[in-house]
Amino acid sequence: MNDEKSADWWMWQMYREVAHLIHFPSEGNEKRLKSLIAAYRCHAQKSGAAASDPHEWVMDYV
Repeated sequence: MNDEKSADWWMWQMYREVAHLIHFPSEGNEKRLKSLIAAYRCHAQKSGAAASDPHEWVMDYV
């Protein structure tokens, strides 16, 4: 089963964390946003390798 998060899910998470930081600026909220950004970068780098191989893309498209 493909357990990857969709681009919409990541976008929603980013918007939510940025809004939270804007309304409640603190070091803790900044760290949470940076952590989410790092998690997305890791996800995107893993997905990028599969996206370059058409066979892997087809296998993940379930």
